[in-house]
Amino acid sequence: MPKIPSHGWKDAAKVLKSLGFVAVRQKGSHIVFEKEGIARPIILPTYDDLDKRIIRTILKTGMIDQNQYIRLLTGEVKKH
Repeated sequence: MPKIPSHGWKDAAKVLKSLGFVAVRQKGSHIVFEKEGIARPIILPTYDDLDKRIIRTILKTGMIDQNQYIRLLTGEVKKH
């Protein structure tokens, strides 16, 4: 499995939006993303450098394939 490149919250938010997630609210330094069919919201901290554990939690919570996330992050796939 390819390694997830280092990135910040703005790049992660772009990927989530391209996957159909919607930012529903923000409190302090955290943005809440939701998508119909996904049971739990994704909590995205507004950090300039996201820790790998945070990214893995986002992928697990949002039921997002790691390879798809990386392709969207690196611009290899067009928006859906």
